[in-house]
Amino acid sequence: MKKTLIAIGVLILVVGAAFYIHHTQSGSQATDRALVIGFENDVPTFDPLRLSNVFALRVGSQVFEGLTHLDDKNMIVGAVAESWRSSPDFKTWTFRLRAGVKFHPHATLDAAARNLTAEDVVYSFTRMLSKDAVPAGPLSSVLQGAKEYQEGKAPSVSGLQVISSNEVEFKLIRSDALFPGRISSPAYGIVKKTVVDKAGADFGQTMAVGTGPFQFVERRGNELVFKRFSEYWGAGAGVESLIFRTVKEDAVRLAELKAGRLNATYATEPMLNGLVEKAGGTLRVKESEARAVAIQSFPVFNTYFLAFNYPKVDPDLRRAIALAVNRDEVISAAVPMTGMPAAGPIPLACAGYTTMVKWGRDLDGARAALDAYRTKHPGVAPKIKILTCEVAQSTPIGEVLQSQLKPLGIEVDIVQQSFNAVIGSIQKGDFDSVVIFFEYQYSLPQLILENFFTSSSIPLPNLFYYSKPSNDAAIAALFETGNEAASLTQAAVVEKALVDDAPGVFLFQTQQVILFSPDLQGVRFNAANFPILTNASWKK
Repeated sequence: MKKTLIAIGVLILVVGAAFYIHHTQSGSQATDRALVIGFENDVPTFDPLRLSNVFALRVGSQVFEGLTHLDDKNMIVGAVAESWRSSPDFKTWTFRLRAGVKFHPHATLDAAARNLTAEDVVYSFTRMLSKDAVPAGPLSSVLQGAKEYQEGKAPSVSGLQVISSNEVEFKLIRSDALFPGRISSPAYGIVKKTVVDKAGADFGQTMAVGTGPFQFVERRGNELVFKRFSEYWGAGAGVESLIFRTVKEDAVRLAELKAGRLNATYATEPMLNGLVEKAGGTLRVKESEARAVAIQSFPVFNTYFLAFNYPKVDPDLRRAIALAVNRDEVISAAVPMTGMPAAGPIPLACAGYTTMVKWGRDLDGARAALDAYRTKHPGVAPKIKILTCEVAQSTPIGEVLQSQLKPLGIEVDIVQQSFNAVIGSIQKGDFDSVVIFFEYQYSLPQLILENFFTSSSIPLPNLFYYSKPSNDAAIAALFETGNEAASLTQAAVVEKALVDDAPGVFLFQTQQVILFSPDLQGVRFNAANFPILTNASWKK
């Protein structure tokens, strides 16, 4: 089996982020030009156990590393692990650590203690199984002894074993040919026990030590300050300092970018109006703006959709709505620059994957489904309530769907709530449908299906409340073969059957657009939307 797999991840319900550059001044003279990444959301913690949104993940990925990670070609490669091997049944995985990997300096660590060992890996993965830890779910579902440890029935995790100072073994309760991808998120970052014990609740807030390319310096107001880790195993010769700063207003970021006081930003759709133009499928900066702004765009692992409460909404009504939607109209109203029609949940950017789901409007099919609904519910008009929120064009999307369904006699009641209130309604199952989106860390279709569409994932991330034993069994079978191509083909079959059941209406996916100053170079991204900053620098 190949040691390089496609990537994976965890549900992220977020809006997006932006980053920019500024000059750090010492008196009247700039002594260091720092790379500053600006987010529209605060990052209260970037402890790997608490990496619950994309903002924290982007910060955490600079400080912490796991055994594997996703590279800029969207492939799973070794991070602190240089190699790995599995048993023939994919139930035992052994990882060999790289030589020379060091933790960032800290007062509690002498020179010897800063060397990464297998004990650090076992401690970190055991910690990941603690109560309310974000990465616990995908790990506890396969790791031997995980549930017993979580329930307090065992003092340690039997499936985690130190083989030698530089080898660690994972024993699983079932075959998982994709295990290196399962643990590739920054949420599976390796930490040092003595530092965590010293920091207590402050770990990831005012104190953090990992093995990544940047080491934490301080939290300063609305800024998180880092410096390049000179002993980083992965080398790199880019910027010496890095700052993540909270800047919540899109308009402010764009104005500062145009004025030259900011040098780069993740662009939201409204920021592109008047700034870029679309020629075919290619975006480019308008000539009048080209001297100050450059552009980079790339596909990301996301999907925007109308999610139904599967057991609550009548199946014929769900199918009627799914067949009636005009995706081109939705995209034109919400994301004309960056949207791409997609009728399934698997990202178009997943390497090696070809979907079997076809998108298109079928009004005759929608009317037939409505006739079936009316036969079952005589005298009851088809009606549905759609929750929307203030993020990701949710309300405009809902309004377009409302206008498309009205001519068919489907009454749509749009209920606007805050994003947090919407999540609360989902967790309680108190909704008919909701316009929302997923931004995945997972790029591997099999793991997306497992984590978002199986019974064990209800209510989050399976916010559809979609539960079907045959679907659960079909997804479990995807992990039993080392034949990657065959597994991907079968995943496409599962996705097609899932979409035919209409747990939601998958509308579109988007590409990410980065606006930056022309003198910035070497910043790369993967499709999980993480910046790779080891070689970020300024043109001379």
